Amino acid sequence: MAVALTWPLVTNLGGLVMPDAGDPLLNTWILWWNATTTPLTAAWWNAPAFFPAEGVITFSEHLLGLWPIASPIIWITGSPQTAYNVTLLLTFALSATAAYLLGYELTGRRDAAFLCGLVFGFAPYRMAQLPHLQVLASFWMPLALLGLHRYLRNGGVRSLVLFGAAWLMQALSNLYFMMFFPVLIVLWCAWFIRPQQWRRLASVAGTAVVASLPLVPIVAGYREVHARYELTRDIKATESLSADLASWLDAHPDLSVWGGLRVFHRTEGELFTGLTVLALVVAGLLWALRRRGQNNATQLSIR
Repeated sequence: MAVALTWPLVTNLGGLVMPDAGDPLLNTWILWWNATTTPLTAAWWNAPAFFPAEGVITFSEHLLGLWPIASPIIWITGSPQTAYNVTLLLTFALSATAAYLLGYELTGRRDAAFLCGLVFGFAPYRMAQLPHLQVLASFWMPLALLGLHRYLRNGGVRSLVLFGAAWLMQALSNLYFMMFFPVLIVLWCAWFIRPQQWRRLASVAGTAVVASLPLVPIVAGYREVHARYELTRDIKATESLSADLASWLDAHPDLSVWGGLRVFHRTEGELFTGLTVLALVVAGLLWALRRRGQNNATQLSIR
């Protein structure tokens, strides 16, 4: 499905750039820099751009979470563009697979899990982020949630390790998700962990803290360089670049069916999920309510 969605990319992995020559080439350069320079060294921070400025790597994403995928491809093929395109394809496949695993953990059904994988890995809103490899690389989040659910079910240390490793890799893959995903983790804890299970809550929190320690030098480096160059964004800039409620009814123009759907268009803010997802949610809710009503009726008849 990833190959079909990005066709004809697979026919020329070393030569094609998708969907434009902006951010994809920037991220290709960053992947190349990570593969040819030791991360977190002085040389790595001072990437070869904007000379004589220092700390140039902090002017964008560092993409270290994608190092295990892209760097070996660059070492073997010598082609940063091939590494970028293979990584791009894998973000779809890995996101779908991770969501499948989470769905199977929650439902115990492979058909439902397969739908979870399709919805997460190939959601229409991902088309708005096709130039942004770091946003497409969201496959660590379902794995982190998988670790949390397994820990809640069996209390195993391996489940906590899975959660901590997935959280760290997601934070290393995307600085936006490093800020956004903890909000979901906190909400998950509030919903699933009962007050009397405070020991498990402490274990989850402790795991998150330990797993976050490798992020400290990176965050400190970004903060120091940004403060030196006075790189800031005020609240107006933040609002102008953020999605809002109307964005749920905005579809990316490249979508073959829903591309013309526009309510309040904001570039890169299209969050339209597609009617298939909404139909599945509604059908699932109706089925659950009907089943609950049948169970209540059965209990009353037994009484």
